[in-house]
Amino acid sequence: MGEIQTDFNELHTFSDYLIGRESELTGFRNFLAIDQLRVMNIYGQAGIGKTYLLNVLEQLSLNDGDIFIRMDSSDFNHTPHDFIAHVNLSLGSYTQPMTETNPTIFDLKIKLAQLLQSSRVIIAIDTYENMADLDRWIRQFFLIHTDPSIKIIITGRHRLSGEWVESPIWRAQVQHNPLNFFTKKEITLFLNQRNIEDESMIKTLHDFTEGHPLALALACLSFQEQEDSADFRSTEIQHVLLELTKRWLSEVSNDDILNLIEAAAMFKQFNQHSLSVVLEREISYENFIELTSLSFVQKNQNNWNFHELIQDSIKVDLLQRSPEKFAYFKGKVVGYYQKRLIQTRNLDDIAMFFYHIGDDLIQSVFFHSKTIDKNRFYIELVDDYNFPDVICFFEKIKHDVGVSKTAFYNRVSNQTFHFFASSEHNLKELKLIGPDYIQLMGLDSTKLLRDYSGNLHAISVVVPVHKGTIDHLSKQPVSRAYFNQLTDGEWKKLQCPKEDAGAYFIRFLDFVDPSDTDARIALMYDLLPLLLTGAKIIVSSPLPFFQELVKSFGFIEIPRALHYDYGETSPSPTYELDLSGARLIEYMSHLSKDLSQTNQYKMISDYLNLTVREGEILKLIIEGNTNTEIGKQLYVAEITVKKHISRIFKKAGVKNRAQLVKKVMENI
Repeated sequence: MGEIQTDFNELHTFSDYLIGRESELTGFRNFLAIDQLRVMNIYGQAGIGKTYLLNVLEQLSLNDGDIFIRMDSSDFNHTPHDFIAHVNLSLGSYTQPMTETNPTIFDLKIKLAQLLQSSRVIIAIDTYENMADLDRWIRQFFLIHTDPSIKIIITGRHRLSGEWVESPIWRAQVQHNPLNFFTKKEITLFLNQRNIEDESMIKTLHDFTEGHPLALALACLSFQEQEDSADFRSTEIQHVLLELTKRWLSEVSNDDILNLIEAAAMFKQFNQHSLSVVLEREISYENFIELTSLSFVQKNQNNWNFHELIQDSIKVDLLQRSPEKFAYFKGKVVGYYQKRLIQTRNLDDIAMFFYHIGDDLIQSVFFHSKTIDKNRFYIELVDDYNFPDVICFFEKIKHDVGVSKTAFYNRVSNQTFHFFASSEHNLKELKLIGPDYIQLMGLDSTKLLRDYSGNLHAISVVVPVHKGTIDHLSKQPVSRAYFNQLTDGEWKKLQCPKEDAGAYFIRFLDFVDPSDTDARIALMYDLLPLLLTGAKIIVSSPLPFFQELVKSFGFIEIPRALHYDYGETSPSPTYELDLSGARLIEYMSHLSKDLSQTNQYKMISDYLNLTVREGEILKLIIEGNTNTEIGKQLYVAEITVKKHISRIFKKAGVKNRAQLVKKVMENI
């Protein structure tokens, strides 16, 4: 029996296939060397490279004089008779096949035993996910009645389960080898081998594919046909995503499950209940299990999710095929989180609400396509014991001051958002803020972002506005423009006790490594709870990136609070988001008003049995218009508007606008 003689590090012929698969080739060598192991299980998502790897393993085996019988589940009927017949037919490449009309497993056993006298025999079965109907026979009959020295390779989208792992006997004989996406280093090597060495293009393809081998290969081919990366993105991205969708959905043959997939793809994370709400029907246990058993569905704590690349591919496909269905699902998902947020005021729910609103910039910055390891970072409040770390942080960034830049990519909209701060801006900022500022405003204004090894990655300064800070804020650069334009009534309202802070001033965010996108997302994600405080949130920045970001959240520019504290050439607008009182519901309604608006208001009008005119007025009320503004938009007298509103109140069973808005939001 032959031994593997090939040097795996010198397989120049297979260099394309070997990228990122060195450990699998080592695993194959170990598998062949250990007599106890009978089955090598190679599994992974569609397009991950299972068949390519099998090609390499076949060639390596043939080079070493082994007999390699290659089978695909689509090449024969899934019966014991046809399986044996197909193996027999494949033996024709090595020896005279059995001549019996209907060879049995015992005939095949004798034939294979003869071959084993001079060669190692490997039988590889590809696309095993389609062979559930023959799985039990292969395990309990074929493997038991053939020579144990025959090596079996099983490749498919799923890890072998059931009796394969439940039985100690079989578990000891199976070696599992999952295939993963390429790392950034492997992506670079893959592209370099194809003469793509430009760093910006490598980053473009890394962000787009996230290291999925088939996506990378398709995107690479598309790029090579274009003159530059911009052409690639504008003309080929949808083609690549749609091709990937076809591959992934090839394992789905049931229209009911396909509909579930389309709905589930609209969620960042989903469960049986959320899908039932969006589809307005009870999802059966059997269908949900079938959905979550698909190779591209992952479990995370109490929910499930699709891999981001797969999710985006399915969404792009649905948007292209049926924009109406896409808009309907999107509106229903936003409505689901609106209701939850009103009821729970939970951080996760407000995060999911903003994710599903669909603003491209918000999604890219706060919900980067790369999954952030939640165990990597934690937030630490500043106090006397760790204030020396704050001093060290500022000393470090002053010593290393330079340009800050990073990019956030949104695959569905095919947009990249660039954050950039010049070294001049960063230097000026460090002259305006430091440890003394933090002590002046109170240590509770500052938080540190650490990893679980204790390393400091970032700092945030968000000043609560109360009687102990408002005077300082009115005198300090950056904030003084806003606080000095307040009316006496507004000033007095903010001079509240510390525990009743009515506003927060977002003053400073900075990072040890400005290019650390994960740290930036983690720190900015920590700002989301401010939206649940029932307070005003104020921010001022000369940087266009932050200006666009806060406007995406619904912040309004305060005209009288423009300042030049960063320099004469750096005008800095100040923005405010007022969520005081009961404004959160109206705020969410305003953000989501463009989502499937026609469908949403039609459903509300039908629910309340409103006339067409009453429905139009309801829509304008939810958007925050006064009676006068409604009259002007609809060209009717204000008294007529009041009469319509009275009838709307009566039909809705409410007494005022606030109750009406709340009832509408709860029934979207």
